[in-house]
Amino acid sequence: MAEVSGPRAALTDFRVGRHKDFLHLMFQFSGEVPFRGPTVIGKGRLSLSFEQAKSACPLRHLRSRFNEIKEILCFRNESGFEIEVEFSHPYFHFKSYVLNRPFRVIVDVYKTNFPTKGFIDSLADGVRAMIKEGSYNKALSALEPFISDPLAYPTPFSDYLVLLCWT
Repeated sequence: MAEVSGPRAALTDFRVGRHKDFLHLMFQFSGEVPFRGPTVIGKGRLSLSFEQAKSACPLRHLRSRFNEIKEILCFRNESGFEIEVEFSHPYFHFKSYVLNRPFRVIVDVYKTNFPTKGFIDSLADGVRAMIKEGSYNKALSALEPFISDPLAYPTPFSDYLVLLCWT
């Protein structure tokens, strides 16, 4: 997470671009912003938390014209705001980076046909954070698709995910 002091920067632009092998999500701010994430928070879901930031968006559903994205939610939290993106495909891996002048947080999302180790590790990190903040129902909801259907996921995968989350 980047460390920033001074006036709160605002989200000034949000764009989605489709490239040959990935979706490109771009969050542009009026200044530098500390952030957490991206973190997998469930099957097909990704979250970013922007600390000490304000949003120029109306903090409601953001829209995307790409059918790879089901929903984009933007809402306030204690220290800034959070964006959750739900994709139409359940599994993905991502690469994130920051650009300056103007300050932008970029997330490139690559569709996969199976849960990758990076996806599982990020999901486990997200579930651990939910448990730490006392959001037990949210944590169980994130895990439920992976542990409720034994035919959909191999036992070692489900066991590994549960072990990662609860340690």
